[in-house]
Amino acid sequence: MSGQLFKWPEKEALAATLASAGLNVQVGRYSVRVKDCEHFSFEHYGKDSSAPEISADAETTEQMIRDAK
Repeated sequence: MSGQLFKWPEKEALAATLASAGLNVQVGRYSVRVKDCEHFSFEHYGKDSSAPEISADAETTEQMIRDAK
């Protein structure tokens, strides 16, 4: 799964929103990772890089659906 948002919130605001929804997040220099999932992150967050994007994958379709929810 991959995707984009029309208007991206600031990295810290995105992390706070995800955390307030009960998700365990890790804020990196250029990404916000959802640690509760196999691989789900909001990447390329940086003024000097490209526009942010969503990246997610999983071992099975069922796991990807659970993570995406």
